[in-house]
Amino acid sequence: MRDIEFMSYDEEWPCLCHGELVLLVDGNVVSFGRCLVSGGNVTHDEEWNFEVTSGDWSVNFDAVQHLNLTDDEKNLITDLVNENVPQGCCGGCI
Repeated sequence: MRDIEFMSYDEEWPCLCHGELVLLVDGNVVSFGRCLVSGGNVTHDEEWNFEVTSGDWSVNFDAVQHLNLTDDEKNLITDLVNENVPQGCCGGCI
């Protein structure tokens, strides 16, 4: 498995999913944007009272297919994201 480190993520609440994720992969800087998918959600009742919940992130790896990441590497990156990026909520933008 390659050496993978979290470097940064540049987006802030409420639009956490729109940021640029920067990783160090075997000493090379790799970045990809709009790759986070929130485990949270938003619901509302008949009177449009909203309830927003946060949840763990999953990562859409489509933007870095050229890296040929293994499943273990994808799991490591997802763990690094969840350790370093505050939980998000789909609907935080409302």
